[in-house]
Amino acid sequence: MALNNSTIYLEGKYNEINLVGLPFGSTVNLVNNRAFIPIFLGGVFGACARWGLLEMLPTTGNWPWQIFILNVAGCCILGILVGCFSLETKLFHALTTGFCGAFTTFSAFSVDLAEFIRNGQLLTGFSYLLASSFVGLWGYFYSKQRLSIRMASK
Repeated sequence: MALNNSTIYLEGKYNEINLVGLPFGSTVNLVNNRAFIPIFLGGVFGACARWGLLEMLPTTGNWPWQIFILNVAGCCILGILVGCFSLETKLFHALTTGFCGAFTTFSAFSVDLAEFIRNGQLLTGFSYLLASSFVGLWGYFYSKQRLSIRMASK
């Protein structure tokens, strides 16, 4: 790994290709230092928002409603942000990768799904998988489309 002003590069030779499958001698820009701080700060706020909402949302029944609601809300927020911002700004990366990445939680979703499977609740697990995936995608596309319609009408 080599540090070059504002960029960290991964360099390495493994037989005839480097660690990421490119011809040896190639370099790969892994982290742009100027984007790292805004993404980090967005992640801090996203994680705090997730924790706060998890504390506020009630835990009821067998279905993990808290994680479902957070993940769907995160998809909706992401749809709005993608519709609002230029894709290459620091604020965009801070809010999408940082905030939304920390606000939503694929790991908790995976743990809940694994628990359903481990406990033999295959139908519940399958419905959780489908509902989370489809409602999350719907939330993203619906939010992005509604924002586009609103912005076009102004």
